[in-house]
Amino acid sequence: MATKLNKQQEDFAQAVLTEKTAVAAWKKSHPGSKASAKTAKEKASRLLQNPKVAQRIAELREEAAGPAIMTLNDILIFWSLTTQNGSEDIFARLSASNSLARHYYKLEGVKKTAEESAQKATKIADDFAQFCERQLTPGLTRNR
Repeated sequence: MATKLNKQQEDFAQAVLTEKTAVAAWKKSHPGSKASAKTAKEKASRLLQNPKVAQRIAELREEAAGPAIMTLNDILIFWSLTTQNGSEDIFARLSASNSLARHYYKLEGVKKTAEESAQKATKIADDFAQFCERQLTPGLTRNR
């Protein structure tokens, strides 16, 4: 922990990551406080503006995001591997191929609206599903 805070500031910084609002984080870091909603809002705002507290919140967010956040490239690799992996459920592979198709249509700069691109990608995935149903797994039906 690079930033030195008092216990309530540290508790507030930790709570900011888990609570929906700064006010809720302030209340969580000050249990038993009888402060009014207005006062809690003002105190939470002041803490957020405190450079040391803001720095600590940024540190905590970076620590939390580290290995948990996938980059766009990680997602594309995941979709590609899922699409290619024959041991995966066919519908998981179809979903991944649909996602890849949507992404690549955008990258290639197709001059169509997002809706048209999505419709085309969905049609490709549906055509592939029909092919699989006919050729690879007779009798398999897709739940819609």
